[in-house]
Amino acid sequence: MSKNSKAAAQPKRKTQGQLIWHQFKKNKGAVIGLIAFLAIVGLAIIALFIVDYDTQIAGMLIKDKLQKPSAAHIFGTDHLGRDVFLRVIYGAHYSLLIGFLGTGVSVLFGTLIGAIAGYFGGKLEWFIMRLVDVLMTIPTMLMATCVVAAFGISITNLILAIGISTAPHFARTARASVMTVRGNEYVEAAKAIGTSDFIIMFKHVMPNALSPIIVQATNRVATCIIAAASFSFLGLGVPSPLPEWGAMLSDAKPFMRTQPYLMIFPGLAIMITVLAINLIGDGLRDALDPKLKR
Repeated sequence: MSKNSKAAAQPKRKTQGQLIWHQFKKNKGAVIGLIAFLAIVGLAIIALFIVDYDTQIAGMLIKDKLQKPSAAHIFGTDHLGRDVFLRVIYGAHYSLLIGFLGTGVSVLFGTLIGAIAGYFGGKLEWFIMRLVDVLMTIPTMLMATCVVAAFGISITNLILAIGISTAPHFARTARASVMTVRGNEYVEAAKAIGTSDFIIMFKHVMPNALSPIIVQATNRVATCIIAAASFSFLGLGVPSPLPEWGAMLSDAKPFMRTQPYLMIFPGLAIMITVLAINLIGDGLRDALDPKLKR
């Protein structure tokens, strides 16, 4: 048999991404969560192009106010005559934007601080982790509330508030993950040939320490969506008339008994989105765990 025939007979090795996807597909709940999440994202994107914000989202149609769910308005209308279904699907991109960007801010700052502490160790690590410990003693909601109260109510300030308040959790995770990698042979070899600490940390250490950070970040997106809805419900989040789900719940408070659908549908949107993201996080945790790969 020729060399070409032998090479053709050998199966192609799967890439790391293909192995992760193969393991991810074994978790049926994670696949369902992914499908539900993609459906929500798809509806949010479509709504940006088919919905007229000025008339259908922010406008007032008093003659149509407080209509119950029907064929014309499948989720009913609110106290200003606005279609609840259109507001729910249009508002998805606000909740998702805050969830992902808030998580991105916390991952960026928390991972950077934790990686520096875990890689260099010594007094620098002690100082950084004591600072992180102090920040973690402050309740997340209280810290985020202080940031919003100090800088004002806006989407940008809400994202920064959520990101800063959750960054210490990523710092601890990144530190622990980097500490398990920094003593490996390839790191010692890179140091022996004179590679700078900056290159070693970001080219050799961090790519091999990202698995637990990715899993935590996925679950943190769901937490940030709930936090954003909580702030908007309290009047400290997305300003009116933007149709963020928490703000919709806040607007529906006076009609809780007479028109409960005004709270049910935004609440279901939050619940389904958070559940889908948590299911995806569980699937990623299993897919990225080397002990479960077979």
